[in-house]
Amino acid sequence: MTTGRQQPQRETRTQAVLTQLRKDGLPADTQIFTWNASYGQYVWNVSQALAVVHASPRPAHPVHPPLMRSTLATARVDQAAVAKADPSRPGLVAVYYDLAERYWQSVIIDGNHRAVRAQQTGYPFACYALTITESWLLLQHAPHGWESVYYAQHLLEDRDSLHHASPPAPAAPYVRTRRPVFRAPTRPGRLTGGAGGRRR
Repeated sequence: MTTGRQQPQRETRTQAVLTQLRKDGLPADTQIFTWNASYGQYVWNVSQALAVVHASPRPAHPVHPPLMRSTLATARVDQAAVAKADPSRPGLVAVYYDLAERYWQSVIIDGNHRAVRAQQTGYPFACYALTITESWLLLQHAPHGWESVYYAQHLLEDRDSLHHASPPAPAAPYVRTRRPVFRAPTRPGRLTGGAGGRRR
């Protein structure tokens, strides 16, 4: 499934990244999600992310309306799959530090079809959250390896509580909350669409 408005050069870049990942040994049946930032692409291993959530249970929380609107605006879905999607099954949210905007962003990396179905039926859609550390470790590809410095400061916090993750507000320090809510960026007009992997 592909999200966002694809430009030819970005589509070419997506295929180049995926081709390299396959050459590096990524199994062909691996479920992935790719997201285009203005400066490069992020590719998450959704298969591994789902396994992490299964092995480390955590509560699902409602998706904040702006993130839902952002997801619905950028998602290109198979309507037949949407009709069969179960909106009661939670999606999965990852976070990354946007180098251009200099703040954290939340991205639904699994559950696009379910999110659309939830919007159609009025069912409240919820998602599990990957911690900041998990979000980094589950990346198959990132634009720059040195980006890890933004995630490293959260290693100790995530070690103590791997099932809590709340992306900080723009320009604010990372603070865990008891009931994280997944929020879209406050300036959605600056978002760049994603491209990509297979997801439901």
